[in-house]
Amino acid sequence: MSSLDTLRRRATLRLRLTVGLVVAGLLVFVAGILFFRQLAVLDRVIRELRVEDDRLTLALDAAHRATDLVVVVQEKTAERIPALFAREVGAAVRALEARRDELRVQAASLPEGDPLRDRIEEVAVQLQNLINVAEGTIRHAEDENWPAVGMRSRLLLANHNEVEWEIYQLVALSRDRRSAAEAQAAGAMQRMITGPSVLLVIVLVAGALMIAVNVRTVIREAGRLSQSARRLAAGRFDERIPVIREDEFGQLARSFNRMAAELEALYAGLERRVAERTADLERRSLQLEAAAQVAREAA
Repeated sequence: MSSLDTLRRRATLRLRLTVGLVVAGLLVFVAGILFFRQLAVLDRVIRELRVEDDRLTLALDAAHRATDLVVVVQEKTAERIPALFAREVGAAVRALEARRDELRVQAASLPEGDPLRDRIEEVAVQLQNLINVAEGTIRHAEDENWPAVGMRSRLLLANHNEVEWEIYQLVALSRDRRSAAEAQAAGAMQRMITGPSVLLVIVLVAGALMIAVNVRTVIREAGRLSQSARRLAAGRFDERIPVIREDEFGQLARSFNRMAAELEALYAGLERRVAERTADLERRSLQLEAAAQVAREAA
């Protein structure tokens, strides 16, 4: 007999249920770990997506501010009002400086050697060049050196083209990272649903099989006990149940067999005593008949 058959014979219903519950609990625990691990991945990816969105917004806003600066310089150059030129262009420069500083903060938050950090730093450098040229136009405008302002304006336009190109590359790289983060989020979402779902299905199927096997065992063994009990009640005191299991039903079968043996012994003893009493009564009856016969003869 194989060890598996031996284990199956000796496994009690309580042991089976306990093992089944432990296994189901472990599977549910593993499913929970997988779920929360993927949930953590999803949370991290969502934060990365938010950062990329902020970075894209900042880059596009910087491009918008750079274009505004060029437009303001060209418009105020045509008007040739030094105070107005200095005020309007200065405001545009300050707005662009704010975006430059924000980009530097973004770059500092990235690790050294990150291509995105290098790209952001290059954009910040180009913005600084644009700011330097714009500040030069303000000085020339305040001196009413409009030919120099016009020359600076053309240089500003050339620098603006460089800024736009660098920002375009930054936006393209940031969008690539955003697409990668979206794909990672989709994968984490799929794993978060698929992995635990498969384990839970396994738990449900295994639980259903375990219940079916145990119910079948209970019905079969209860039927054997019931049939043997009916035969014993009908007077078949030699009825015995084969003990083929070591579980609760095996213990019940042993108890039944022991009770049947005791009943058989009791019934056999009762029959023996009845036979002895019957024989004794027959002897006494014969003795009485003999005594009566002697009395009749004596009379």
